[in-house]
Amino acid sequence: MLERMEKIELPKETKGIYFSFPQPSRSGLVVMTLSNVRKSYENNLVLNGIDFTIDRGDKIGLVGPNGIGKSTLLRILAGTEGVEAGERKVGHNVSIKSFSQEDLSLEAMGKTVLEEAQIIAPELVISRLRSYLGAFLFTGVEVEKRIEVLSGGERSRLKLA
Repeated sequence: MLERMEKIELPKETKGIYFSFPQPSRSGLVVMTLSNVRKSYENNLVLNGIDFTIDRGDKIGLVGPNGIGKSTLLRILAGTEGVEAGERKVGHNVSIKSFSQEDLSLEAMGKTVLEEAQIIAPELVISRLRSYLGAFLFTGVEVEKRIEVLSGGERSRLKLA
């Protein structure tokens, strides 16, 4: 009889993080302009003569080999890194926010996910912190993981939390 029964596969449980960003205020038509931008690190010229304008609604992708200056350009656009020469102009009513995938600070090393959350939000009780971390897929014993053993994706989730 079991041979005649149709096998039913249960759907695999998929976990996800759900959050939204507030709608930003409308910017001017020109979001940002870079004019003749130059950047180097010691004797290594990374960017030279960079000129472009980003208009509201533009979609931009950066593609190129390692070491060509993609991350440097993104940091310049975000305003977290300056330029040696040239000009970076931010348009009217533009608010720039960025998220770096760089590792957490060295001070966080040696701590657990929960301990780091307690430092950031000491006013929250442990049960509330666990619930909040759970929304970022740190559940059960995962909140006891040491930060130095977290994967790059887990560290990014912790930074977002």
